[in-house]
Amino acid sequence: MNINISNFKLGEVSKYVNKYNLKNLYYSSASCLKNMRLSPWDMLARRNGSKFINNLVHAFEVRIIALEDNNNNILMEIYPTVIRFYFNNEPLIKNGEHYSINNNWISEDEIAKLNYVYDDANKCYYFFSADRTPSILSFDENYNFTLKNVDYTDGPYLDINKTNTTLSLSGTTGEVQITASSDLFKSNDALLNQKRFIRIAHKGIWGAAQISQFIDARNVKAQTFIDFNGTEDTRDFKLGAWGAEMGYPTMAAIFGGRMYYGASNKNKKTIWISKTGDYTNMSPTTRVNENSVISDIIAEDNSITLTLPRGKNILWLGANKDNVLVGSQEGVFTLLPYNIESPISPFNYTVAEFNSQKNSKHMASTDFLTFYADWHQQNIFAISVDKDKLLSLSQINS
Repeated sequence: MNINISNFKLGEVSKYVNKYNLKNLYYSSASCLKNMRLSPWDMLARRNGSKFINNLVHAFEVRIIALEDNNNNILMEIYPTVIRFYFNNEPLIKNGEHYSINNNWISEDEIAKLNYVYDDANKCYYFFSADRTPSILSFDENYNFTLKNVDYTDGPYLDINKTNTTLSLSGTTGEVQITASSDLFKSNDALLNQKRFIRIAHKGIWGAAQISQFIDARNVKAQTFIDFNGTEDTRDFKLGAWGAEMGYPTMAAIFGGRMYYGASNKNKKTIWISKTGDYTNMSPTTRVNENSVISDIIAEDNSITLTLPRGKNILWLGANKDNVLVGSQEGVFTLLPYNIESPISPFNYTVAEFNSQKNSKHMASTDFLTFYADWHQQNIFAISVDKDKLLSLSQINS
């Protein structure tokens, strides 16, 4: 890309350039430049050492992500509504055309804020955006890619109802109508691909369903997947913690066979931990039937919901080989088993403050190191873990 910026009367780099009225005086301007070399007396050119590969799809900010399965040097070029792919620094060609797939991300801002985590066991990516269901990007050995919404099978849930609102049911299985004694439901509880979960208890036994149709603020229809134990009025219910009304997790990390999700729009201090071995199942209990007696138990592999013990919003999650690190505006916390000889479970976890240093951005994690930037994004720090599973902090720039 070459733009003639011979003097700053005719060109300027400013984030406010799109607000100027006399645009004819700033026809060579830009609101932001990245990886470019700017000289007032010469042309705008690529950064030294870079190579031209392809023109942009749109005049948008673009995200470039290298596949973790990078033996063949695959890159993803992400724009609003489309992802293009590159192979060995050249466009990936299929059927004579540059290979691309569609996505649901609609703005530069959403693309810039996307977080993702790579699932090495299943060779796929999970992408997270605050206002929509997480997406999963999978691919085969021929690098045919598929992007779709994650199909969650249960949960997570908010705390049990503490108000005087009661719910009654039209039945216990299949499609049922749920009626609330006061306004409770929202029209977006039943949006396609964003249907909200709900749990309702009768006599201490929890049933579960997913809202399928909004009728009004007091009535919805829902499809059960764990049969209810009654139909009469009850105050014991939990609404799903994710959805169009509550938002979705904006980040995740994988550790010990579980997915750790963090920080939705309405719950910025909360971490939701999936069931062991099932990243899309956030069930808090397990139903058992012993000698025809039904009960709910909290099993070792059930999901966990926790909130940081103090501090402000969660900013990043990172996992090393021995624990999960949580970055917040108040410092870094560690999430690890209370008994380090056993895996994390609903009965075996602790959250401890590692430091109180303000930080802003997770950079990368390996088995033994986690990198993050400070609050002003001027310094980079590394948290390392030694053979005794002890953590230490070091600054790697100054």
